[in-house]
Amino acid sequence: MKAQLLLVALAIPIAGCAKHWIQTAKNECTQFGFVEGTTEHAECVQRQFQAQDVARIQRRLADAVEENQSRMPPREPAPMLGIGNPPAARFLQRDHIDGMNRICVYDTLQGQEAVTISATRLCPIT
Repeated sequence: MKAQLLLVALAIPIAGCAKHWIQTAKNECTQFGFVEGTTEHAECVQRQFQAQDVARIQRRLADAVEENQSRMPPREPAPMLGIGNPPAARFLQRDHIDGMNRICVYDTLQGQEAVTISATRLCPIT
């Protein structure tokens, strides 16, 4: 019984929002010149409602990305490849992704060297 009341309590605000969005879409389509009650008006309302939904999702995604970026510690610049070692003296051993970064591990004459780059990039071979 409590679960049913909770479900109804949650559904009422959602239904109210959807009605508001649909009414906004109807008003916009009427302003565009479509006659209410026609197939063209209904298709316009559907397109406007979907566009509002897509815009809302994009805003939520942008907010989530911004919030995630604000939580990340500042990044230190990656060391420049090839400084200190000639290119032939360094060979890619392995790489792995850590969050938004790709860690490239190289074998060098002095031992192992790790270089951090964006996860969307590939590690240079040398």
